[in-house]
Amino acid sequence: MSQQNDPKKLPHESLNLAVMALAIFGGLAAVVSCVVAFITFVSPSTVQRVIVEFYPQPTQTPRVIIVTVVTSPQPQPTSTFAPTITPIPSPVPSSFGEEFESPSLSESLWEVSGPPPGLENGLIYLKSNLSVFPYIYTKANPFPAQGNFFLEVSFRYRGISERGVGFVVDNVIPQVGSGGDQNAFLYFWQDSRLPLSIFFMGTRVYAAEGSDLSSHILRLQYDGKYNIFVDDKLVYTSPAIDERPSTVWFGNPGQLGSDSEWTSFELDYIRIKSMP
Repeated sequence: MSQQNDPKKLPHESLNLAVMALAIFGGLAAVVSCVVAFITFVSPSTVQRVIVEFYPQPTQTPRVIIVTVVTSPQPQPTSTFAPTITPIPSPVPSSFGEEFESPSLSESLWEVSGPPPGLENGLIYLKSNLSVFPYIYTKANPFPAQGNFFLEVSFRYRGISERGVGFVVDNVIPQVGSGGDQNAFLYFWQDSRLPLSIFFMGTRVYAAEGSDLSSHILRLQYDGKYNIFVDDKLVYTSPAIDERPSTVWFGNPGQLGSDSEWTSFELDYIRIKSMP
């Protein structure tokens, strides 16, 4: 029997014995039936060819028939790479900005009570000669839920009277008609009896020498402690604090019994951003 070098030969001794027996006792037809049955058993898709060899010759007896079934290797399943999908967390606000460039305040950001404020030349201007003053506060928490952050506001008072007004960072939104919380998180305030002053949790940390009509930038910076800057100058550093603010309001929520002139002021921008 010639040696086959190309394909891989798989010996099937049980098939050979069966075919030899059938060749001797059953004849060629029985041999063909046996081979067909075996091919069906081993899966036709893997069979390349069937080699039938007769010894000594097909016309001589006794006949010995050797059948070799040459098969191709079964294909191995290829693993499919399945990437791990990391759920994307819901976005957390990392910045809040109000530049007052639009002709009106965004109704989705701000709630407005009292006389409408004026918006002009990229500024918001609050004034009143009535018994109430404009009172404006954020509808949603503008501060990042975690991590370090800063708040920066640019402001200037235009006129001073006995009725004070200011800008407040806190965790509580005062009701219309009530007074502001003197223990608020952070605020600046001014009237004819109180020079421009900045308070942190009830403690005054900055005071001007008198009535102040100059432009200023107030910056509150949090990195585990609260640092307060006025015009880039550090004026206060708190002890370590976990508490975080959740709202901003400005103006005055109070309602007085008579009409009169209020202190007036303007804001250029309010910016809140996350920090590394």
